[in-house]
Amino acid sequence: MTAPGGEVSKARQFALEAADGAMEHGEQSLAVLALHDVARLGAPRSVAARLRHLASTVEGPLALACAAHAEALAAHDGPGLDQASEAFEAMGAMLLAAEAAAEAAATYRTNGKKGTMLASSARARRLLESCEGGRTPALSGLAPYPLTPREREVAMLAATGLTSPEIAERLVLSVRTVEGYLQHAYDKLGIAGRGDLHSVFNTSVVRQDPPHPQSGR
Repeated sequence: MTAPGGEVSKARQFALEAADGAMEHGEQSLAVLALHDVARLGAPRSVAARLRHLASTVEGPLALACAAHAEALAAHDGPGLDQASEAFEAMGAMLLAAEAAAEAAATYRTNGKKGTMLASSARARRLLESCEGGRTPALSGLAPYPLTPREREVAMLAATGLTSPEIAERLVLSVRTVEGYLQHAYDKLGIAGRGDLHSVFNTSVVRQDPPHPQSGR
C-alpha cells in the first residue's frame, strides 16, 4: 500500500475502484485486500461492513483479520487492534501486524493509558524489525523509542525476572550501575518498577532456580 505524493484521498479512491473492479470479476479475495487498504488509509468506517460481509464468504484467516482490523480502527478499540496485530502476526503478515500494533498504541495514547501504549509501541517496533524498513501512513505516528540501547538491554533482562546482581554479572557492570539504568528506564517509561516491565516488553517472567547444593549437579 502506498500513497503517492502523500495524496491519501486519491489513494483511497484508487483502492475503492480496485475493489469494485475485483468484485465485478468475482475476485473477492482481491476485493478484500483493496478494501482493507482503504481502511489502512484512514477510512475504516466506509468499508468495515463490506469487509465483514466478504469475510463470511472468503476462505482463510486473512479476510477475517482484515475485517476485524477495520472494525477495531473504526471503533478506536485498542484491545481489538492488539488482537488484530496478533492475528496478522500468526499468519506471517508482519507489516500489517506492526501497523495494527502502532494503531493500538495511538489509541491508548489518546486515552491516556501509558502502560498499554508503551507495550503496543514496543510490539510494533519488534514487528517492524522484520519488515526491512517498511513505512506506511499507519506507522508514521509511532513514537521514537524512549530508552537508550543499554537502558533497553538492562530493562529487558529485568523483565524476564533476572535480579540486578544477575544482570550486573551478565553485562559486566556494577549492581549500582544496573540499578541506575533501571531507574532511568522507569522514569522514561512512566512506570513504577520491575513489576510493570513485562507488559512493556511483552515478556513472560521465567526464572531458572539454581540447582540445590546437594543435588550433585
